[in-house]
Amino acid sequence: MSFIYKIKPFGSPQFGLGLSDSFHDVLHNGSLEELLQTKIRHGNQTVPFSDFFEVGKVSLKQATSDNQNTEEDHSDRPILWEGDFSRVHGIGRGWKQGKMQVTGSVGDCLGEGMTGGKIVVTENAADAVGNSMSGGQIIIQGNVGNWAGSSSSGELRGMTGGEILVAGSAANYVGARMRRGTIVVQRNVGDYVGKEMLAGSILLFGNHQGLLGVGMKRGSIILFKKNKTEKPEDVNRTFGLHFDPAVTYQPVFLRALLKHLEQVVPFPIDPALYDAWYRRYSGDMSEGGRGEILVRSEAVA
Repeated sequence: MSFIYKIKPFGSPQFGLGLSDSFHDVLHNGSLEELLQTKIRHGNQTVPFSDFFEVGKVSLKQATSDNQNTEEDHSDRPILWEGDFSRVHGIGRGWKQGKMQVTGSVGDCLGEGMTGGKIVVTENAADAVGNSMSGGQIIIQGNVGNWAGSSSSGELRGMTGGEILVAGSAANYVGARMRRGTIVVQRNVGDYVGKEMLAGSILLFGNHQGLLGVGMKRGSIILFKKNKTEKPEDVNRTFGLHFDPAVTYQPVFLRALLKHLEQVVPFPIDPALYDAWYRRYSGDMSEGGRGEILVRSEAVA
């Protein structure tokens, strides 16, 4: 494919705009005329995409020179969104292949149910990033809202595969009910990270507030910010009453995971993390104790 689509918003919608899976099928495979006439949700009505967006064709060579982050994959149709899309919900919903880049902020449900491909957002994303995704990669260079990597409405499981990489902060319920996959947050997170987590990995490089891993059955939550005290009362306040200390060690799998992240995350990995020691806590013991929280430790066992 020798061109890409560049999408820009115009006008001021009275309500939020919702994009569906079928919209993204047309976006990836349809003609420009089909795309402009595709119906999207505006409040409780459906309107043509062209009512609020303009779409242009840009040569792949020009787009690559204008934006260094655009990957040159001629087998797929790259998509560029430029502008403020904070009132547009469902961008990348059901995305299957190819790269989508948003230069700006987006609304709720970015990449919901995506199965492959890559989505990059240069600013912030609202709630429900990557809900129920099963593959692919989402990179947010700003902050995200609540429920990142969690379950969609009516679903019992959150994300079942893929990666969500956040260079900024995340709000509450990161990875709630996640089944597989990896979530990485560079800065701070809110409350109830990994709530009812079934499996997968959540890597936290900044501060956290509230309880971690409440009701988790399996999976790993890893805290890379050094813990100097590790007093029992601090552990209970952080993890709740159902996590037991197990061992302080150097996890081999963590080195491989950090090496992988060095290749894909939009922020540097501290080399000291490779040789650091981590205190392992098993839990949630009320759910069988097969999950774990790893805390970077000052002490060496």
